[in-house]
Amino acid sequence: MKLKSIKKYLAVYACSTASERLFSDSGNLLTVKRARTSPALFKRIIFLKRNGKHLDSIHPPASNV
Repeated sequence: MKLKSIKKYLAVYACSTASERLFSDSGNLLTVKRARTSPALFKRIIFLKRNGKHLDSIHPPASNV
């Protein structure tokens, strides 16, 4: 009984899809043609790629008047 509860609460989560997606996006972005991209720019692009869906809530599109 004790071992069962220990396994339940101390188990390592086996799914790492978020990190795998991040590595995949990074690999797709950093190609031979973009090898000279600075690390700062690379971080910004990856940040926007992974968080772009939230930008509309932060900065809503301007309404056409």
